[in-house]
Amino acid sequence: MKILIVLIILNSILFSKIAILNEKEKEWLNKDYKVKVRVANWPPFQMYKNGKASGISVDYIIKIFNKYNIKYEFISTDKYAFSQVLNEIKDKRNIDLLLTLNPTEERKKDMLFTLPYLSHPRVIFTRKDYTFVAGIKDLSEKIVSVQDKFEIYKILEKKYPKIKLYPINSNQATKDSLEAVAVGKTDAFIGNLTVGSFIIQENDFNNLKVAAPTELPNHKNAMAVRNDWGELVSIIDKELKTWTTFEKSKIRDKYLTMYDPSKIDLNKVLLIITILIFLFCFIIIVFYFSNKRLSKEIKKRKDIEKNLQDAKAELKKVNTNLEDKIKYEIDKNKKQQLIMMEQSKLAQMGEMIANIAHQWRQPLAQVNSSILIIDTVLESKKFQNEIIEAKMLEIEDLTQYMSNTIDNFQNFFNQDKIKIDFFLREIIDNSISIIKGTLCSNFTQVEINVDKDLKAIGYPMELQQVLVIILSNANDALMIRKIPDPKILIDIKDENNTYIISISDNAGGINIERLERVFEPYYTTKHKSQGRGVGLYMAKMIIEDGMKGKLTLKNNEKGVCFSIQILKEINNE
Repeated sequence: MKILIVLIILNSILFSKIAILNEKEKEWLNKDYKVKVRVANWPPFQMYKNGKASGISVDYIIKIFNKYNIKYEFISTDKYAFSQVLNEIKDKRNIDLLLTLNPTEERKKDMLFTLPYLSHPRVIFTRKDYTFVAGIKDLSEKIVSVQDKFEIYKILEKKYPKIKLYPINSNQATKDSLEAVAVGKTDAFIGNLTVGSFIIQENDFNNLKVAAPTELPNHKNAMAVRNDWGELVSIIDKELKTWTTFEKSKIRDKYLTMYDPSKIDLNKVLLIITILIFLFCFIIIVFYFSNKRLSKEIKKRKDIEKNLQDAKAELKKVNTNLEDKIKYEIDKNKKQQLIMMEQSKLAQMGEMIANIAHQWRQPLAQVNSSILIIDTVLESKKFQNEIIEAKMLEIEDLTQYMSNTIDNFQNFFNQDKIKIDFFLREIIDNSISIIKGTLCSNFTQVEINVDKDLKAIGYPMELQQVLVIILSNANDALMIRKIPDPKILIDIKDENNTYIISISDNAGGINIERLERVFEPYYTTKHKSQGRGVGLYMAKMIIEDGMKGKLTLKNNEKGVCFSIQILKEINNE
């Protein structure tokens, strides 16, 4: 029992709402007004029979007024006609509230309205044996009964002037309008579906039917209140909002369950069902074939779109390949131009060295001749001095060194590519002699661990050019970083048909990000005055393109190590 009580309490808390009134509304209730409510003959919403009011709207207002202890008095529709009712509530005389009224803008000037609480469609009623009617337009030039002074009368008069309106002004206008259709006075009646159907059933107008819907807006009804009682309007609105669907349905079902199922024509029902089944099957068949045809069209379009996408992809691929090819040719052309520029530069320097050699050789020969003459004169006079003889030998060595240096420079800039036998140690020594001045100025020590008998067949001058470039870069790094004990180490490994020449320094290495770019043209870590970033690029081109070898570099513990891999004998292919 206790559990049941708890469930009831919880249910009331969870599903019930309580209207909360403000101070003005409470003050209005305390004034203890008696509200005069007009009850019209408009079933099932409001009816007045045998001195008693009933109907859906009547039960609504009774429930609200009883809850808030509001006094009320029902005024019979027989006492006032509809046209007089509007004036009575406007002037606040004998009527305070109307249970159902369409809240038009014109009426809102004279009275207050609650929120609409009823909404029903407007339909066309005709006799069952009347010509087929599909809508309001089919009533053109026809006689249509309608409640006089009602909002529907004004709408029809304005929008459908060709309809012959038959206004009925009485206390039971809806019933009288339907009766006019039933007895043949009028062709049709346009009105509220719920009210009209209820009156047809209640009065046994068996020859009437709902013929067709209308495009008119739903018949909305609210409660109308005299314009100085705004508090009553808000009290009614608040209370109606708290009602559950069950509470509203309980009142409506009391009046809307009056239809007798035994009056349903089963033959007509079966006919309608048969027609609906036939229409459904027809729609299914049409839908099937339409869907089948649509599927074919969709597939065809998809195939066209796929072909179009494939064509676009192919075109894009061709454009991409063309762009790559153009880029490749441009890069190749740039490299060719760079090589031509360097070759032109080397040729010009070679020509300049040849001119210098031509100018130097004669003075050097004269110096050697003079030394021979002095040596002959001193020998003839039997003059012997160890210091003089040592200096004479030193002068001879210096002139020979200068002559050999000129020969090395001439060979370095010689562009005639002739494949010959050469000793690797000799090429390394010649390379060092070319840059000996810069090495000495930085006190750079060069350690050579190379066997003098290692021999190769190829282009010695190209290898010498690469060695000069790498040795110069190593010496520059040692000098820029001011290494206290600068060293360069040269090793050679003999592996099968290749030699691997390793040149390493102790300059500290290269940043890993820059390491990958050192062979790119015009990339340099030096100041612009110290280089243009072409040397190592040219060195890689010479080794890999000209000598069919490989040039790489990596960081080691102390600095950078260049590896030159060359064939022992270069093929002409």
